[in-house]
Amino acid sequence: PHYGAIIQQYGSSFLESEQGSKFVDGFYAAFETFVKSESWKRLTALVPQLMAAKDMESMLTVLTKEAESNWGMFFDSIENSDYKENIMDSVATYLVKGYDFFQNIPSNSMFAQAPLLVNGLLISYRLPAFDTRSPLDSITKILAKSIKLYSPWKKLDITPHAKMVTDALTQAYQTQAKGNKFSKLGHEEKKALIARVLDAELVSPVQTVWAVYSHSTAQPKCTEHLLCLVNYHELKSNQGQTRLAVMKGSSLAVGWALSQSSKDVYWRLYKAVWAGTKGDDCMVTYPVKGNTCQIFQWQKQSFMNTQYDHVEL
Repeated sequence: PHYGAIIQQYGSSFLESEQGSKFVDGFYAAFETFVKSESWKRLTALVPQLMAAKDMESMLTVLTKEAESNWGMFFDSIENSDYKENIMDSVATYLVKGYDFFQNIPSNSMFAQAPLLVNGLLISYRLPAFDTRSPLDSITKILAKSIKLYSPWKKLDITPHAKMVTDALTQAYQTQAKGNKFSKLGHEEKKALIARVLDAELVSPVQTVWAVYSHSTAQPKCTEHLLCLVNYHELKSNQGQTRLAVMKGSSLAVGWALSQSSKDVYWRLYKAVWAGTKGDDCMVTYPVKGNTCQIFQWQKQSFMNTQYDHVEL
């Protein structure tokens, strides 16, 4: 089949529809806002630096520095609870709009026939068809077969890893939804639920790790202790596998950033993260003196009888 022509036809049909017009208007509005933002100014200033980079390492140094600056501004901003709530609400609004759009596609529209086109394309590449009734399972099967057929890692089986992620996400949703079925919720209830899931399962643990990163740049001797400790605290708080995975993943990313390309340093920080996730006693494995590394309120509460507060006691 000539999929290029068919896809073009579907695209044209979508853009001419009411949903397509709303999508285009929303895209232009978002782009206009971005062009007027500080981020756009920073991006345009960044391009000459990237063009002047002589090798990949120089380019990565420029990008890493810019990424750290942007993340710094973002996390500084969401310390303000009102700003954080607005961000979560905006993201939730877009996700609910996307959900409602796909749930309300007219059955006689060309867009409703898109799954047939997608499955035809998948089957032509010897991949499993996509089943809208079990999307996560379908995506896992498609990715697993794609890796087996078209990647260098033909023996890699992502199925058990995908199942762990799916189970964790399901558990996270059930924890926040409290038995409510998403499709049965009203528009505002859906937004509130998504915002709650994003904050509890993603943003809050990443905020914690960012606090570790920020403190460690000024106090490097605290790095291993804190990376171990935040993962240990998350494990003991028993708030679910999703938060635990996000905490561990973002801690490893922060470890990489703090290592500044030193394999020896990264390996030390990597072991500190894993020590915390295994439940090792971070006060014994990575001892610190005084309260220089005390940056969270729960540290004071949890270790009231340890060296943290020996002066006050």
